[in-house]
Amino acid sequence: KDWCQHISMIIDTFTAISLNGVISEGMKNGSLIFQRVSSPDIVRFRSQIRDNYDAILVGGNTILADNPILLNSSSTNKRVVIDIHNNFPFDLKIFTNKPRNTLVLTKRKTEKSNYFQKLSNLGINILFMDMPNNSNEVVKELGKLNLRSLLIEGGSKTISRFLEASLINNLQVVVLPILISGIEQNLYEGTKNCPLKLVENKQIDGKYLFLRYCLGI
Repeated sequence: KDWCQHISMIIDTFTAISLNGVISEGMKNGSLIFQRVSSPDIVRFRSQIRDNYDAILVGGNTILADNPILLNSSSTNKRVVIDIHNNFPFDLKIFTNKPRNTLVLTKRKTEKSNYFQKLSNLGINILFMDMPNNSNEVVKELGKLNLRSLLIEGGSKTISRFLEASLINNLQVVVLPILISGIEQNLYEGTKNCPLKLVENKQIDGKYLFLRYCLGI
């Protein structure tokens, strides 16, 4: 049985990770440690990775913690955001910088109709789903939009859900030469065992290590 159960979409992850397997700082809803990397080589490399995908997906906590732009070098990719709590500020970069590139996955709530209307007025695309946290349903809906490749950049809960659903093709990480203490959960904690094969590794800027693992081999 193949590890990946989907057929029509390539789904990979890409994160920076500490030596002890942490991708964010803080006990809850922390900023991704990629935010502390200022190396121009790493910034260019991340942009090159993003160029290979139709869309970049992150969870709502990552948006609130980091306020990322999530665009590739040509600013043409879709940005997919899972919005469970409907509490995003309207001045986020994904809403003010090329807002029509942004797709919000959420559940329709009558009491949040004003919130959804404001997003729509900004030019944001909204996809209402019964279970926006269900990874299989997310993939199904994105497939209907003719998206054929998806890059998941965080956070750890979002990545873990896709791993649990056996939807990931490649795990891609940039290992940072740091240790981060005081964190309850590392990146892959709680996910089921899965076979990995190292298919690519290289050093970046003399001190960062890029690793790409293929699942299910």
